[in-house]
Amino acid sequence: MSVDTYLKGKNTSRYRTVWQDELKLLVAPTLLSQAKSLRLDVSDYVLWRSLRVEAEPLYEHFHSPACRH
Repeated sequence: MSVDTYLKGKNTSRYRTVWQDELKLLVAPTLLSQAKSLRLDVSDYVLWRSLRVEAEPLYEHFHSPACRH
Protein backbone atom coordinates (compact mmCIF):
# COMPACT_ATOMS: atom_id res chain seq x y z
CA MET A 1 0.00 0.00 0.00
CA SER A 2 1.20 3.45 -0.81
CA VAL A 3 0.90 6.26 1.71
CA ASP A 4 1.48 9.87 0.76
CA THR A 5 1.80 12.31 3.64
CA TYR A 6 2.80 15.36 1.57
CA LEU A 7 -0.25 16.77 -0.19
CA LYS A 8 0.81 20.33 -0.95
CA GLY A 9 -0.24 21.24 -4.49
CA LYS A 10 -1.96 17.90 -5.15
CA ASN A 11 -5.51 17.63 -6.47
CA THR A 12 -7.40 15.58 -3.89
CA SER A 13 -10.91 16.44 -5.10
CA ARG A 14 -11.64 12.86 -6.23
CA TYR A 15 -10.57 11.35 -2.91
CA ARG A 16 -13.11 10.40 -0.23
CA THR A 17 -12.46 11.93 3.18
CA VAL A 18 -12.78 9.51 6.09
CA TRP A 19 -12.33 10.46 9.75
CA GLN A 20 -11.09 7.95 12.35
CA ASP A 21 -10.98 9.63 15.76
CA GLU A 22 -8.91 12.78 15.08
CA LEU A 23 -7.15 11.24 12.06
CA LYS A 24 -8.21 12.44 8.58
CA LEU A 25 -7.70 9.95 5.72
CA LEU A 26 -8.06 10.54 2.00
CA VAL A 27 -9.05 7.31 0.25
CA ALA A 28 -8.28 6.91 -3.45
CA PRO A 29 -11.24 6.38 -5.81
CA THR A 30 -9.71 3.17 -7.20
CA LEU A 31 -9.50 1.65 -3.74
CA LEU A 32 -13.12 2.57 -3.05
CA SER A 33 -14.33 1.04 -6.31
CA GLN A 34 -12.35 -2.21 -5.97
CA ALA A 35 -12.70 -3.01 -2.26
CA LYS A 36 -15.56 -4.97 -0.73
CA SER A 37 -14.53 -3.74 2.70
CA LEU A 38 -11.80 -1.70 4.40
CA ARG A 39 -10.55 -2.14 7.93
CA LEU A 40 -8.60 0.62 9.62
CA ASP A 41 -6.51 0.03 12.72
CA VAL A 42 -4.87 2.97 14.49
CA SER A 43 -2.62 2.16 17.44
CA ASP A 44 -0.93 4.71 19.68
CA TYR A 45 2.49 3.89 21.08
CA VAL A 46 4.72 5.99 23.33
CA LEU A 47 6.66 7.70 20.51
CA TRP A 48 4.56 7.09 17.38
CA ARG A 49 1.19 6.20 15.93
CA SER A 50 0.78 3.07 13.80
CA LEU A 51 -1.75 2.91 10.98
CA ARG A 52 -2.81 -0.32 9.27
CA VAL A 53 -5.37 -0.65 6.49
CA GLU A 54 -6.69 -4.00 5.30
CA ALA A 55 -8.72 -4.12 2.09
CA GLU A 56 -10.85 -7.06 1.02
CA PRO A 57 -10.98 -7.09 -2.80
CA LEU A 58 -14.32 -7.20 -4.59
CA TYR A 59 -13.12 -9.85 -7.02
CA GLU A 60 -10.46 -12.57 -6.93
CA HIS A 61 -8.08 -10.59 -9.12
CA PHE A 62 -7.61 -6.83 -9.15
CA HIS A 63 -6.47 -5.06 -12.31
CA SER A 64 -4.86 -1.76 -11.47
CA PRO A 65 -4.85 1.18 -13.91
CA ALA A 66 -1.16 0.44 -14.55
CA CYS A 67 -1.93 -3.01 -16.02
CA ARG A 68 -2.12 -3.38 -19.81
CA HIS A 69 -4.36 -6.04 -21.34
